[in-house]
Amino acid sequence: MKTYAYIKYTLDFLFAAVVMLLTFWLLALCALAIKLDDPKSPVMYNAKRIGKGLRPFKMYKFRTMKPVFEGVGRVTVDTLTRPGRIMRKLSLDELPQLLNILKGDMSFIGPRPLTERYIPWYTKEQNLRHSVRPGLTGLAQISGRVNLRWDKRFQYDVQYVKNMSFKEDLVIFFSTIRKTLGGNDAIADGEDSESFDYFDEFQRDQIAKKRVSPAELISYEPEKREASAGAR
Repeated sequence: MKTYAYIKYTLDFLFAAVVMLLTFWLLALCALAIKLDDPKSPVMYNAKRIGKGLRPFKMYKFRTMKPVFEGVGRVTVDTLTRPGRIMRKLSLDELPQLLNILKGDMSFIGPRPLTERYIPWYTKEQNLRHSVRPGLTGLAQISGRVNLRWDKRFQYDVQYVKNMSFKEDLVIFFSTIRKTLGGNDAIADGEDSESFDYFDEFQRDQIAKKRVSPAELISYEPEKREASAGAR
C-alpha cells in the first residue's frame, strides 16, 4: 500500500495537470456563467476541509449557492443559483479541486473531505479515512452518495483505505464517470443535503441510542494541533 501511495501521488499530479489543460475552456465557461448570473458575487467558494492526518486545507469549488445561503444552510434546489443547479448535477463545481490535487491536498480517488466540526465525533475506526489524502470521488460516492447513512458511508471509506489499490481506483474512476453522466445522487456530498442530518447530529443520536459508545470517539484539541503544526 505504501508503494502504491507514492505512485498514486505521482499519477494524481500528472493526470490533474493534463485534465486542467484539456478542460481549461470548461473552467472558463463555468466561471463566465457564474459571473453573468451574479456579477457582484465571487466565482469561487473556498471551503475549509480536513485532509490527511486531520490537517486542514482550503478546498476550491465553483460557487453554486446563492450568497445569502452560503455557509449557513443546507443545499436544496431553491438555495442553488441557476448555473449552480447544472454544475451540481454534472459535478462541474468540483473541477477547481484539480488545483488541490496539484498542491498535494487531495487525490482523484479517496474519501471526500469534510468539515472540521466533525472531528471530535469520529470513532477511531472511522478516523482511518484520514490516513489517506481525500479525493474528488470515492467508494462511498459510487455506492450511494447522499442516499447513504453516515455510518455506512464511513464504512465504505474505511474499506477503501484498507484495500486501496490501482485496480480499485480504476473501478471507482469509471463508475464515477458513469454516475455523473447519469446525474445520480447529484445534489450534494451529504453533509449539506436537505435529506441528511449533519454528522455530529447523527453521531449524537447514535450515542443516545447506545449504538456508539463515547469511549470509541477520537480526542481532538484544535488549539494544540494548530500550535504543533506552527512549530513544525
